[in-house]
Amino acid sequence: MGGGYDLGEDLELSNLPEEAFDNAFDVNGPFEPNDRWLKDADTDQQRIALRGWFLMRYCDPVAVGTPHNNELGYGFVTANAGPFDAHDELDRRFGDIIDGGLISNVACELVLERGEVWASRDTRTWDDYCDPRFGLEIDTWHDPYLRLEKHLSEAMKILDLDGGPDTLAIVRNLVFFSFISALEAYLWETMHFLIENHPQSLEDVITKVNGFHAKEKSVTIAQAFKLQGDGFKKRAKDYLMGLSWHDVDVVAPLLKAVLAVPKSSCDFFNVAVVKRHHIVHRSGRDHDGIAVYVTRQEIERLHADVHKFAEIIYEQVKNRFQNL
Repeated sequence: MGGGYDLGEDLELSNLPEEAFDNAFDVNGPFEPNDRWLKDADTDQQRIALRGWFLMRYCDPVAVGTPHNNELGYGFVTANAGPFDAHDELDRRFGDIIDGGLISNVACELVLERGEVWASRDTRTWDDYCDPRFGLEIDTWHDPYLRLEKHLSEAMKILDLDGGPDTLAIVRNLVFFSFISALEAYLWETMHFLIENHPQSLEDVITKVNGFHAKEKSVTIAQAFKLQGDGFKKRAKDYLMGLSWHDVDVVAPLLKAVLAVPKSSCDFFNVAVVKRHHIVHRSGRDHDGIAVYVTRQEIERLHADVHKFAEIIYEQVKNRFQNL
C-alpha cells in the first residue's frame, strides 16, 4: 500500500510491554498506545510510544505520491490532506497525558530526522472500505437503471397477495421500504460506475463536492487534481462507500455537481425517508406519538416518484456516455 507504514522501520515497539498496546489484536492497524499505561510509563517508553504512534500515521509527502510545485508548495491528493506538523499532531493526541517537554523533544527529533512537512499515511486497508462480499459488478452504464426498474415492477406485484389486515399492513411497509433501499442502491451503483468509467465525473466529485474536500490543505483540491490525478479514483470510491444515500442534504449536492440534477427533484425522498424512520425506529409512531401507516396510494405515489427521479438521472448518465 503506497505510503503505508512499514513494520520494518526501527520503531522499537517490540521493547514495549504487552499492556502498552491498546489495539493488541488489530494486527493490521497502526500502533495505538494504552493511555492508562502510557501515563505511568517511564520516559524512554513514552518516547518510543510517541514516535511509534506518529511514524505509523505520518511520513514524507513523497512517500504518498504528493506532487510538489515551486509556487504552490506541497499539494496533497488524499482526502485527509495536510500538511501536518509533528508537534501539533503529537500534542493533539497526547497533550493531556504526556509532559509537554517530552512531546517537544520527540517532535524536534522527528523534524531533524525527516523534515518539517509531513503527510498522512493511508493506514487503512481495502477491507476498511469494501467487504468483497458486497462488491459491485456493473457491466454497462444502464445496468443500475435496469435493476431498479425490475425491482420496482416485481415489488408492486407483492401488493396483490392475500392476507389479513395486519399481514397486508406489513406487506405495504416492506414494499415501501424496498423502494427506498432500491433507490439508494441505484444512486450508489450509478455514481460508482461514473467514477470508474467517466473521467469528467471523477473530476467533478473531486473538485465540486464539498463533502470530499479536506478541511485543511496547502493547495485547493482543484489545483491538486490538475497536478496529479493518481489515487483520486480510489478516494472517490471510498467517499461514495461511506455516504448515507438516503441523506438528501448529502446526496443532492453530489448529483447536482456530477449530473446537474436539481435539488428540487430529490424533495420527495425526504418525506419517504422520514416515514420509514418513524415505522422502523419509532415503532410505527411519529414524534408526537401518532401512529404512522403506509397506504397503497402512498406506495403508488412513491413508485412513480422513484421512477421519475431515476429517469432524470438515467438521461443525464446516457448523455455523458454518448458524448464521450
